Amino acid sequence: MRRVVILGLLVAGTSLAATAFGGPGVERRPFEGEAVVRIRNLPDHKLVAEVPVTKSRFEAKLAPGDYRLRAVPYPHQPGPTCWESKSRRISVETAQDTRVRLRVYNACVV
Repeated sequence: MRRVVILGLLVAGTSLAATAFGGPGVERRPFEGEAVVRIRNLPDHKLVAEVPVTKSRFEAKLAPGDYRLRAVPYPHQPGPTCWESKSRRISVETAQDTRVRLRVYNACVV
């Protein structure tokens, strides 16, 4: 089975609450903290890979199919952190590299 490369970038932004109340716009700069990306197969949600993020970038080789990706900032820190991420669904096609941008944000900024 052919594997396709997923190339990704983590970007950080301010919270939506700050933007809603006239705060600064969302900055699209690289997230510089420690993180991993967890990749789950769809529709069964089985974890197929956990890849490290290095200098805001990650890469995974996956078989064609549907996946859900989620960035996990500071995965080894005990307890909750202010940094959060929403998952993103992607479809990997045969013979095509897939580029993904995942956004993380600081939920403690109000």
